[in-house]
Amino acid sequence: MTTDSFYKKLVVISLLGLAFVPIVITSNTLVALIIAKIGFIRLMIVLAWVALVTYLFRGRDVDQSLDWKFLKSPLFTSILVFTALAGISTLLAVNPYRSFFGTLERGGGYIHLLYMLAFFVVVSLIFQKKEWLQFFKASLVTGAIISTDAIWFYVQTGDRALGTFLGNPAYISAYLLFVIFSALAVLVYESRQGWRRFSYVALVFSVIGLVVSSTRGAMLGLIVALLVVAFYLAVKGNGARTRLLGRYIGIRKLATSFLILLVLFAVLFVLTMNSPIWKKIPGLNRFAELSIQDETIQSRVVAAKISLASVNPASADFSRTLLGWGPENYNLAFNQYFDPEIQRYETKLFDRAHNQVLDVLVMNGLLGLIAYLFIWFFVLRVAITASLGDGDKRKEILLRSSMIFFGTAYFVQNLAFFDQISTYIPVFAFWGFSSYLSQRGRSEPNRESAGGVPKWAATALVIFLVGSFYWTAFVPYRQTSKLTEGLRKQNPTFIVEQLSTITTPFNYAQTEIRRKLVLTIGDIIDHPKAKPLVEQSWALLEEIILMEPQEPRNIEALAVSYETYGENSKSPELLKRAEELLKQELELVPGRQGTLFLLAKSLLAQGRLEEALNVADDILATDPESVNANLYYSMITVPLDWDGMYGTEKLLEDLFYEDSKAFNIYVEISSEHISYYRNMHRLYLNYYYEQRNEIAFRNILLKSIEMEDVLQRIQIEQIPNGYLDEPIESMRETLERALTSFDQFGWSNAGH
Repeated sequence: MTTDSFYKKLVVISLLGLAFVPIVITSNTLVALIIAKIGFIRLMIVLAWVALVTYLFRGRDVDQSLDWKFLKSPLFTSILVFTALAGISTLLAVNPYRSFFGTLERGGGYIHLLYMLAFFVVVSLIFQKKEWLQFFKASLVTGAIISTDAIWFYVQTGDRALGTFLGNPAYISAYLLFVIFSALAVLVYESRQGWRRFSYVALVFSVIGLVVSSTRGAMLGLIVALLVVAFYLAVKGNGARTRLLGRYIGIRKLATSFLILLVLFAVLFVLTMNSPIWKKIPGLNRFAELSIQDETIQSRVVAAKISLASVNPASADFSRTLLGWGPENYNLAFNQYFDPEIQRYETKLFDRAHNQVLDVLVMNGLLGLIAYLFIWFFVLRVAITASLGDGDKRKEILLRSSMIFFGTAYFVQNLAFFDQISTYIPVFAFWGFSSYLSQRGRSEPNRESAGGVPKWAATALVIFLVGSFYWTAFVPYRQTSKLTEGLRKQNPTFIVEQLSTITTPFNYAQTEIRRKLVLTIGDIIDHPKAKPLVEQSWALLEEIILMEPQEPRNIEALAVSYETYGENSKSPELLKRAEELLKQELELVPGRQGTLFLLAKSLLAQGRLEEALNVADDILATDPESVNANLYYSMITVPLDWDGMYGTEKLLEDLFYEDSKAFNIYVEISSEHISYYRNMHRLYLNYYYEQRNEIAFRNILLKSIEMEDVLQRIQIEQIPNGYLDEPIESMRETLERALTSFDQFGWSNAGH
């Protein structure tokens, strides 16, 4: 017979399972490292709430087991207000659908915030000291796996670890900050030597893993947190002592000495940061390479300007100032207030400001930001007043220090990053633990609220959670796994047969699914049954564009596909549609150089040379000092630079040679760059072939041969620096044969 305590234990087990989220992965879906975590988080929360509701209805000891007192805490009130304001922002969002459901790539959206609120509520109801200790222990196990993976990768390669489980050094670093906190929390609450030793090991490994991940934001957060904790202990550590090197020493004295040493080291580092020795030390090496001209820093500065402009009442609607653009709508704000200057440092379109405070400000508005900052204010208040209630001053100081450490470190690192799928649970767990500490010792637990209203409210929530899990986790997992299977098999027949399963029912994941289908179907174009699938994939993405006309990535993906097939098949209809889409994208993101380049290609493929050259001038006009603008300009003009009128010889040296300081940086050549240069020459050859312009056609062939030599020289310059995995084979001989054939046979053999 199932006992009442079984359901409570099932709640606890489900919640403890969430400590393992960072190591949950799958290999058979799109965005495999994300979608598995989305599904696992939501499944565990669903199971916890199903078990809780069953417990509420069946349990005879409910009134003695659940503590509803957290409902009156200012921390919970702040989280609830933030969630409510985010809900209003979602309703008023430019794209409410995307705002509510989020994206498959991020696993966010308002619905995920609701899941996190559900997680906070259930841990606040269920978790006491024993359960929190178990959660932190489980996090240590996860942290040990994550840090070992990162360290092993660094030992093998000497490079920053992307991570088997997280796929991004920044994700690793952010999560390991929580593991460090978990290790300290276990040392506070656990007396058994086995777990204490494991905590020390996990602590050391986490610090090393964080260092070799070399994420500047996390390292800065670590340093600032150490300074803040040392200052706190220097002020509040009076009377407490700890054992060090066989003797007891006052914590205040120790903290003061550490604070002085840390400050002196920071000063020494700043004064000598150009010294080669720092560049050999993991963690510090990336700070040693830092300068005000650093591309990452500059791109973040421009992104910050764009973010502030999007909520500035002088330039944006006042409702955006107060309530923002809506969750997961940052990209729409970024696109509307796009500053071409950012392309000097970053060519991708941002969907995050890479600053959590600015993210919240743009997506949730000023009111949302105030509520968010109040959450952290109340957490800080808990951190500096936390009590164990057993009179152990040393452990109490360790508890407070660990709370201050994580709160400071995570908040500071998020000034250069943002919350993401591997940190949602740690952050809300930290807030939940803070809520637990804030309620200790104030009054007896409130056991009187488990009546009819909470039962039926919880039941309604469970129905919502179960339905949303099916719709936002299970269905996308099934659809993406089928698509991935077909793409791996390189089998268009399989994809066609499974297309209904892959694309229906329609849900928020269809944007990524259909875009992926369009972008990758070219890999199997040689298959005789691929053509119908190509046309179906176009139609499917056209549907997405009609539904979400504000998303330029979908528009560009479809335009590139139309342009590629249009060039190959010489289809004016496809090329014209590509042109229309690219112009539509430019209306959303005026001045985007990559889009202008694609437009120039499309125009040239249609035989509209003068218009293509005008677009080349437009690219350069967006920002004449931009390396990317000059790169695209060179691709368009190099084939025509027979007499040096475009100055491309010098321009190529400025772009690709390290000794040149024309743009402060130089371009690391890629196979894509080489492909673009070759493709532009091919388009000019096609144009002059249609024009039957013998002189121009021959000059383009000569320029193509010359360009092959240039590309080989660039590769010789750059390959020793590791910028290409392997050299790209020259096409000089093929082009020379084409030139010889043209000189001998004229136009009769020029089209081959």
